[in-house]
Amino acid sequence: MPKFVFPLQSALDWRSHLEEQALAEQVLARRHWQQIRQRLQALEGALAAARQTPLPLTGADVQNRAVYLEHLHKQVLACCQALREAEQQLAEKTQRYLECRRNREVLEKLKEKQYQHFCYSLQVHEQKKLDDLSGVRHWHKTRTGV
Repeated sequence: MPKFVFPLQSALDWRSHLEEQALAEQVLARRHWQQIRQRLQALEGALAAARQTPLPLTGADVQNRAVYLEHLHKQVLACCQALREAEQQLAEKTQRYLECRRNREVLEKLKEKQYQHFCYSLQVHEQKKLDDLSGVRHWHKTRTGV
């Protein structure tokens, strides 16, 4: 009995490898985005806490607080920009992963259809053999009278 061989198996393996790579890249991009988002939340919390603290009494303390608030505000803005970039990168990595998955699924469907055709061809071939055998037996019975 012949064995099914998918002629594009190496291409399917390669596409599976690319899909795994794209998924790993997407996971890293998501992790990076989450880290930046957590950093932004921490900075926004620190900024809100710094704004709610009572005003200091001396002029130097007021100036130090203003510098600190400005520093926190700049960090929040920079973190927002980094978050937007990380979101864009995550979207690109997700799109690449989806494309790689679709490419692999196309080849897997082709493999499945070819396997079904292979099984059907085997059934047809076996049925022909059985029909030939029954025809030979019938001919032999009619010729010999048994």
